[in-house]
Amino acid sequence: MGDAKCLKYYGHLIKLFEEKLCDYETSSYFHEKCWEFSIDHKNKTGEIEAYKGLGVCEDKVLNTKNAMKYLEIALNKAVEANLAWSIENVSNVLINVYEKIAEEY
Repeated sequence: MGDAKCLKYYGHLIKLFEEKLCDYETSSYFHEKCWEFSIDHKNKTGEIEAYKGLGVCEDKVLNTKNAMKYLEIALNKAVEANLAWSIENVSNVLINVYEKIAEEY
């Protein structure tokens, strides 16, 4: 199965568990599968998106430190790969997490 096709199927499962069922634990499982697949196939965009997805899931269940960790990894990977769209996208999500932390203080 090709990279794009496999990641697309995982994406459908992620969307189902996140948006329809609000099951972030299972969604995280599929983000991890995307990450593993992306590592094996040297797919930097897939790897970045998997880390971002893990960060979003952690944020949804209020695990802020883990959310920051995954999002910062995603951002660093996007910068290393010089992917402007990913840098902007991940940065926006990370800023939202930082703002939530700031509101707590």
